[in-house]
Amino acid sequence: MAARFRRTVATPAAQIAQCSGIVILGTGYGAPIAREAALKFKESTYMHVEGFEAGEFRHVRLGAMVADPYNTLTWLVTLQMLALHVARTRGVDSDAPRGLTKAVTSE
Repeated sequence: MAARFRRTVATPAAQIAQCSGIVILGTGYGAPIAREAALKFKESTYMHVEGFEAGEFRHVRLGAMVADPYNTLTWLVTLQMLALHVARTRGVDSDAPRGLTKAVTSE
């Protein structure tokens, strides 16, 4: 299953990795997923990514991600995995983000 998923996202990941920025659109339950996916893409790929409610973005409904309460988790996991593959395609180590420092606390 994992190998098949990797093959499925390889082509879109390679295409997205060549972009300077992307916009993720969602409607209904898909709107917060679009914003969360945009955040995951920003954090892992260092690309300019924005997530919008489709109606807020130039008043169009084309190509918007439509989700319902039952498949929101599927969308989130899929988009997070796509972000990971885009980061790897761009040569970004998403497991060691730049600018992240350890917090040291003392008692």
